[in-house]
Parts: sequence; C-alpha cells; structure tokens
Amino acid sequence: DGNGYIDENELDALLKDLCEKNKKELDITNLATYKKSI
Repeated sequence: DGNGYIDENELDALLKDLCEKNKKELDITNLATYKKSI
C-alpha cells in the first residue's frame, strides 16, 4: 500500500512468495517464528 510498513497480510504473502521462489514449503507451525525473525 506504499506506506512503508508491512502489515500482517503483506508479510504472510511475502513469506509465501519467498518459499515458492526457493521451492520450499511454508511451514505454518513456524510462521510466527518467521515473522518474529523479520
């Protein structure tokens, strides 16, 4: 949305896209850990 911040939905989409690009499955159980790391 151009505001300079990533909201939760945008972050979920980003993580999904990164996993798809790297041909890895997105582990839903680790999603919170991924978000915390970012």
